[in-house]
Formats: sequence, C-alpha cells, structure tokens
Amino acid sequence: MKHKSGKNHPIAIEISKERFGPKRRGERIEIAFMHKAAGLGFRVAKPFGESDRYDVIVDSGPRLWRVQVKCTSRFYRRGYSVRATGHPRRPYTAAEIDLLVVYIVPKDIWYVLPVEALTGSSRLQFYPMGCRKNAGRYEKYREAWGILGGPAAAGSEESAVLLAKEKQIPRRSAPRNDKGRADL
Repeated sequence: MKHKSGKNHPIAIEISKERFGPKRRGERIEIAFMHKAAGLGFRVAKPFGESDRYDVIVDSGPRLWRVQVKCTSRFYRRGYSVRATGHPRRPYTAAEIDLLVVYIVPKDIWYVLPVEALTGSSRLQFYPMGCRKNAGRYEKYREAWGILGGPAAAGSEESAVLLAKEKQIPRRSAPRNDKGRADL
C-alpha cells in the first residue's frame, strides 16, 4: 500500500479484504495504534484475552484509558464509514470503553473520539476531505491525541480545550515561559 507521499505506507500495513480476514486486520490495526501511541510517549498495554470490549490500555500518566480501535478503507457517500459496535452488534458505552480510535487507512489519519461523542450510533461517517454543512461532526477529533493528556497534550492546546469542553471540567493552564509557550 502506498502512502499519500507516494512512498510505502509508514506503518507498513496492508489490510486488503482478499489477503486478511477481519480478525487479522483487527490485530494489525491494534499493533499500528500501539506503535503510534508509544511513539507519542504513551505507555500501552494489551489486555490478556478478548473478553472485554476494549482492545488496548493507554497509560497517559494521570490515568488509564480503555481504547477500542477500529479502521476503515470503505469509502461511502463521500466519506469513510466504520461500525461503532462490537460483538454483539450494540453500540459501545462509557461503562465499556473510554475512547474509540478510528484509523482511516487510505488517508493515514487517526481520529480519537471520547465515548460520549458516539451518541449511541452503530455506524460513524468520517469526512477527512471535507463535506457538506454539519456532516463532519467528528473532524474536531482528527489527530486529537491531546485528549489523552500526558505527553501528547504538551504541545496541543486545542486538544486540552476540547477535552475540557467534552468532559466539562476546569482546565488548568501550564506556566508560560518568556516566549508564551507552556513549560511542562
């Protein structure tokens, strides 16, 4: 698979339906997610077994996050579609996961969505190339790694503000240096 730059895809995953079944694709995207999160400075762990509705645990320092990872290559109605359900086919809840992370394979884009953003939908539609009015409700979660806090939030003021709005919690501002940047 080629990256948007024309070179081989940076994570070097190929998840074509002909070559791999859904189980193998899921395993490969979980590894890709763990690689991405670890590269951003988070600690990651894979739970033993497959009894829980989450795939990966992310340690951001202040807390542990239960993360369900999905990916899609399916282009549908000018966007990319992903199922926001597990087995059985019912939407994820806050009692089961904290975040749903979606990887759009052809565009090499990650979306980091808090479970509260799912609104009980069984299918989510993403429009990384733009869309009609009000259809891109998940674009604010594109590459929103700062939602996790910890190392990725250090340079992400936008994600910290988004998290404060989503969780409706007060946001502490980091001390600023003489150049106006946060000293962390």
